[in-house]
Amino acid sequence: MNEKQFNPAEHLTTLVKKRKVKDAATGQERWVEEKTLYLETKWRLMWFRSVFPDGFIDTKEIEVTDEYARIEATVYDHDPDDGGRRLGKGRRQVWAADTKYFVSTAETLAIGRALSAAGFGSQFCDDFSEDDLNIADSPIKTPDKPLLIENKAQAVPDANTIYKAAARKGLSRDDTNLLINIRYQQDYAEQLNDEERLEFMKGLQENSKERLTNFVSRVKASMIEGPSQVA
Repeated sequence: MNEKQFNPAEHLTTLVKKRKVKDAATGQERWVEEKTLYLETKWRLMWFRSVFPDGFIDTKEIEVTDEYARIEATVYDHDPDDGGRRLGKGRRQVWAADTKYFVSTAETLAIGRALSAAGFGSQFCDDFSEDDLNIADSPIKTPDKPLLIENKAQAVPDANTIYKAAARKGLSRDDTNLLINIRYQQDYAEQLNDEERLEFMKGLQENSKERLTNFVSRVKASMIEGPSQVA
């Protein structure tokens, strides 16, 4: 079957989030806006199904009262009763005061978190606040965000250093460029600004070799080989 491959980049939504930062020069706090790219849970599910056609998602009510719902979701490559391997797990709690559909909302957000943990979402990013009910997991910061480097004394890696660090994690130059394209919509490390290079290097350092290579393999399978060829 020759179907159009699922491309997550075609389904990203642009969001704006405000947060307080402290000005290094004056010590005063100020609000800044950061544009982000976000992949909604429904598209994460489609991406997941394109990679794992027999994938299995299990949800469990940890605690549901009149005031809140706490739901846990776990995703598997296939039915766990038939030896399916767990790929990711996530929990979310939603208060009834925030939405009358607090149970279903908690379930959707938990599934989004679990899919993100499995690699079907943004990489190398910080989570949004638990108060953001419309956000199920970590969004992707866009390249035009304000330059906010907490540790200005930290050396900014050049492109060659980034590629060498990626190679130590089992990633080829093409693999690294694929991550850069997904994360920043740029083609090469040379096109990243200073903050993006610092952030990308941090992501390489903090994520395991297995997680990085597995994620790249799944992306290649879903975007290049096509869902019918994924084992």
